[in-house]
Formats: sequence, C-alpha cells, structure tokens
Amino acid sequence: MTLVLLLNHFRGPKPTDGLAPPSPPGPHGGPGGAWQITFADEFNESAIDANRWTRGRGGEGITDAVNKHQKNCFDSENAWVEGGAAKLRVEPRPSSCQIGDQPNTGAFISTNGKFGQAYGYFEARIKVPRGLNVWTAWWLNADPWPDSIEVDIMETDGDDEADFNVHYACPKPDRNGSCNMNGRHNTIPLGATQDYHVYAAEVTPEGVRWFYDGREVGQWKGEVPPRERALIFDIKSTKGPVNGPSVMSVDYVRAWKR
Repeated sequence: MTLVLLLNHFRGPKPTDGLAPPSPPGPHGGPGGAWQITFADEFNESAIDANRWTRGRGGEGITDAVNKHQKNCFDSENAWVEGGAAKLRVEPRPSSCQIGDQPNTGAFISTNGKFGQAYGYFEARIKVPRGLNVWTAWWLNADPWPDSIEVDIMETDGDDEADFNVHYACPKPDRNGSCNMNGRHNTIPLGATQDYHVYAAEVTPEGVRWFYDGREVGQWKGEVPPRERALIFDIKSTKGPVNGPSVMSVDYVRAWKR
C-alpha cells in the first residue's frame, strides 16, 4: 500500500461560499467523466429526513460515542435543519450513555440501513467551526470495521486545518485496532473554518482519491473491499470539555457512481 500526497502546500481556489450548487447536480470538479447520481440531500426540508438519515448511532435519542477517545454522547436533538443546511452541534452539556458520564453532548447522522455504496464519488459542502476540543467529520463506513475500510473524507480538530484519512485492517494494527493513513501530514491548511468548502472522495476497488473544492489533494492506493458504506457526519469532542456550543453546517451531500 502506498500513499501519495499531491499538494502539501496547496493554496487552492477561493472559498466556494456564495456559489450555487451545480444544476443539474454534478461533481464539483473532481475526476471528470460520466457519473450517475445515486444520492442527494440538499437539506431544504424543515427537518432531517428520517427516510434517509438516523440521528444517532443505531437509533434516535441519546447514543454512544464512536470510540473511547471522545468525551461525549450523541443526542438526536443536536441535529436539525436550518436555512437550507443540516446543523450538527456539540456543546458543554453533560450526558450519559453506555460509555459512561461525559462532559459534552454531540451530534451524529448516518444513512446506515437506508443508503450505502461501495464505490463512486462522494461529495459534501461543509462549514466547520473553530473551538477547543471540537472534532468534526464527514466519513464513509461499513461493518465489519476495519476490514471494510473506513474513509474519512474530512476531519477537523477545532482549528483551521482539515485532514483526510483511511483506516484498514493489517497484520500489526495500532492501539485503536487498525492501520491508517492519517496525521497532520495529510492536512489541507486552507482556512477550513472561514467559509463553506467542498470535500469529496473517489472510492474505487484500487484505492481512494481526495478532493478539496474540486482539486485533488491526495490519494491512497490499496485494496478496497466491495462493502456498501454509509454516509456519516458527526461533531464531537476530544480530550475534554468544549468551551461553548459549536455548530457544523452541511449545505448538501451527494453521491454518484460510474
């Protein structure tokens, strides 16, 4: 398996804030060629669409965090629609779930059990917040983990940078149970919190390519199993309490296949 970082000091185009989404919907830049749209949510309804999304891990209400590194539970009430965008909030509100008492409450929405796709192009237009211990993500996942390959299209850590990662099974996993291509060296230092940006990935049987505002920023080469991965957005906390409510906004999310 090899990793190619294409634009370590990529400065990229101007922010996409204020630009209308493509009509009819097509990828914002990306790898080109013919695509057939398979999923689209513009978040123009009055609430999160329950036919497409579950607001929680495995169900509505108070649900567990994704892993032991998070200092929160998830609450379905922390995900809603406002102004044509999905809103996900993490806040310093104590919560209790199976992992115990936590100092914060976050938000998690997933298409698990309602939509999944193994390969194709996956894109979302997102604005992420700044904030102490705030952790946001736009990712693809399926069971069993990590054999199915987890694709993190975008992760932020409360600052002005965005990461892209992949987690996969290997003979000698790390302390979290997987091998991964991640870390600050896979960062897009482009002012992620200042405006909306388009984060996307092309997933094929041979690997993953990441795109930021339509420009390719990196790739990972390795076998990707044919698992139907759900689309996931979440906002959570790491290390300790957040210093106030922080909101992640998702303008739209779309998926295509060849």
